[in-house]
Amino acid sequence: MRIILSVVLSLMATVSFAQIRPSFGSMYFQHQYLANPAMAGVDSGLTVYVAHRQQTGGVDGAPNAQVIAATYQLNNFRFGVTGGSDKAGVFNTVRAAASVTYSQPVGNDNQFLHMGISFGGYDRNIRMKNVEGDLDDPTLQQFNSGKPYFDGDLGLAYTDNRLTVQAAIPGFTTAFKKDRDDLNGQMQLFTAVSYRIAPEGLPVSEILPKACYRLLKGSDGVADLGARVNFASYHFGLEAMYHTNSSVTVGLNLSILPKLSVLCMYSTERPEYRAYTKGNMEFGLKASF
Repeated sequence: MRIILSVVLSLMATVSFAQIRPSFGSMYFQHQYLANPAMAGVDSGLTVYVAHRQQTGGVDGAPNAQVIAATYQLNNFRFGVTGGSDKAGVFNTVRAAASVTYSQPVGNDNQFLHMGISFGGYDRNIRMKNVEGDLDDPTLQQFNSGKPYFDGDLGLAYTDNRLTVQAAIPGFTTAFKKDRDDLNGQMQLFTAVSYRIAPEGLPVSEILPKACYRLLKGSDGVADLGARVNFASYHFGLEAMYHTNSSVTVGLNLSILPKLSVLCMYSTERPEYRAYTKGNMEFGLKASF
């Protein structure tokens, strides 16, 4: 039993650790702070966002993740906190971080350069109640007695009334270390460019095309191409992103109240995994105060 557990832990941990920072589809449009600390407080005042992501059509113990984030703008400073968990089988990862961003005006047309940094930690453990086997096995005890890991993110962004340019390094203290194979699949670099188009005389109030690039540790980089189309008069928006790993993300955003919106998203799985799962569903709630 001990040998089996050791092998299973070694294999499963590699998959689980790649989800230390699970990617939420809402990081593209609905709450960009999830991908870049420099985007904290882009919405004025206090903003709170919660999201849940669940793999669909899979087996028992299929991966699911939750996140809660709050940002606040105070003059030229913007503050943010995030917390969340990711579960996959018997494995559980919990993470929390806090960030501060300084926004420097660089022009008279609402032009800003945002510089953000975050610091936090994460802890990984096995949910013992879900283990089938010898709960006193030293391998399990050793895994759960591991110390928390600490890390930070760096981010930059330029924004004006139409253009947004972003660059972020998630986990900048560990992401590029060659000896951290347990972080394979982790995002090492995130870049994005978007441009706001406001048509006149159409039901569409805003079109926001966006292009992103994600560099992943131990894997090929992924480009994301898509757009969000808002219909302000009808209180909803549609969004879609094509990913060059042959997957697609689509979403519907509903404005329930002037400062409360709900996001529903669906992401297809990469081709090599479609025999095991149908994709991921994501639900988010955003409130401004």
